[in-house]
Amino acid sequence: MSKTSLDRRVVTIMNHIHAGVLYCKNDRYSTILYANDYFYQMIGYEKDEFAILFSNRFADLVVDDVAPILISVKEHIALGKDLDFEYRMHNKKGEIFWIHDTAKYDPENDSWYVTIMDITEMKSLKYERERLEFYLNNMPNKIVICNLDTTIIYKNRQAAQCSYFNSEATSLYQLERGHVLVKSLDEILCRASDGETQEYETRYRKNGVFIGHDKNRLIPIRNSEGKIMNYMQVSEDLLAKSDGLTRFPTRSMFEYYFYCFTGSRPDTPVHLMIIDVDEFKGINDTYGHRTGDEIIRMTARNSLPCLDRKITSAALAEMNF
Repeated sequence: MSKTSLDRRVVTIMNHIHAGVLYCKNDRYSTILYANDYFYQMIGYEKDEFAILFSNRFADLVVDDVAPILISVKEHIALGKDLDFEYRMHNKKGEIFWIHDTAKYDPENDSWYVTIMDITEMKSLKYERERLEFYLNNMPNKIVICNLDTTIIYKNRQAAQCSYFNSEATSLYQLERGHVLVKSLDEILCRASDGETQEYETRYRKNGVFIGHDKNRLIPIRNSEGKIMNYMQVSEDLLAKSDGLTRFPTRSMFEYYFYCFTGSRPDTPVHLMIIDVDEFKGINDTYGHRTGDEIIRMTARNSLPCLDRKITSAALAEMNF
């Protein structure tokens, strides 16, 4: 095969690559010695038109400041490293687009073998994701997104930094199982798989003290075709709304639980037990409110080991539970 036919074949191959392929001088303009057809499609100019208007100066298409790029080019040559840049260019219509530029230096001819790809869509997606994460990380609620098998794929900052969430949990099961009140996590996931947004509460305790209490919504996330792809758990902190001394739910919260439970299970018997601190007024009058407060805390702590997740506890008044 002759050199001429080989060159023609190489040019044919280059023109069928869906990326800009260039051979440029190592000067301040990156003057083009060769460019494939796809490059001219990217910039919207004909080959002769670009040569006349820009004298084949590639740098004239670059929107960003080329000065730091040229400094970096010299540093890469000195270190014997290939180039890898992202910057913006404009086309004939004046539209700005992002490109990813990789180049290898040819020291013999003081030139560069360059490949550029249009990454505008990728940069747009990255920007949108960063903007979405900014919004999610500035929400007061904890957000956890998982696959249908409950494997966790995302936590916003509030969830990642939550002191009572298991930081080693890799699934929603590991994160929430054993903490869900009244309902079972299996029941919640089953209904969510049918497309129903589920509401439930979780409570966490350590050393006989409530350290977390959340109201959660498990929301099925669908794709454009309506198929459920993920679940998103949005958690609102209820501990701040709980009784200040015991961290138990308040009376109004208890009434909400009661009506929700009896409304969804009208045929299920409900058992109500009230714990009363005897002679509490006398304790307050004799030893002071600080001691009375500690008695309330101790009563709450001592009752916790008797409770499981199916039992709802609340502070109904300052001496009743």
